[in-house]
Amino acid sequence: MFLPDGEIHEIGLLYLNYELVLRGYNTIYLGQSLPLNNLTYFIDSDCTMKFVCSMTIKPYDDIINDYFSEIDEKLKGTQHKFIGIGNKTAAVDTSQFDSDIRVYPSVVELLEVV
Repeated sequence: MFLPDGEIHEIGLLYLNYELVLRGYNTIYLGQSLPLNNLTYFIDSDCTMKFVCSMTIKPYDDIINDYFSEIDEKLKGTQHKFIGIGNKTAAVDTSQFDSDIRVYPSVVELLEVV
């Protein structure tokens, strides 16, 4: 669980982490303002992971699709999944990606399907 580089609004992600732990999920909370390159260790892991990223103000609208394309490229050929949550995900068409990428407009909507 992490926030994109430059994103500092972590209350929603902290709440989601609490809810997931309460429901018995194992989580790794990586925190705020994390560049995608810092995920390499986890992407290269033998364990299948679900990356959860909350997007409130970053990435900006003009680069949000590029951000998701970069994620798609990093996860291509792996069993990892990526879940984007927040209002920034509304502009993303996940059907264009090869990787398992899903988006939810809010923490509440994600928790409804967990």
